[in-house]
Amino acid sequence: KPEPFLVELILNEVESSPEEVLVVGDRIDTDIDAGRAAGCNTLLVLTGVESDSVEGLWCEPDLRSFVLR
Repeated sequence: KPEPFLVELILNEVESSPEEVLVVGDRIDTDIDAGRAAGCNTLLVLTGVESDSVEGLWCEPDLRSFVLR
């Protein structure tokens, strides 16, 4: 990461298109950048390296916030 190779490998393995996948991560410069480079939607959780919302990115304080929607 942030190269999209791993995400693309997983997409091929699960036979999904980028539009069908949500990449969740706690680092913009690795997880989110790799997901975006592969064409996937992304969710930044603020439980790791990143602790503040970033304009233009879907951000949640943690996964509980996402799951409860």
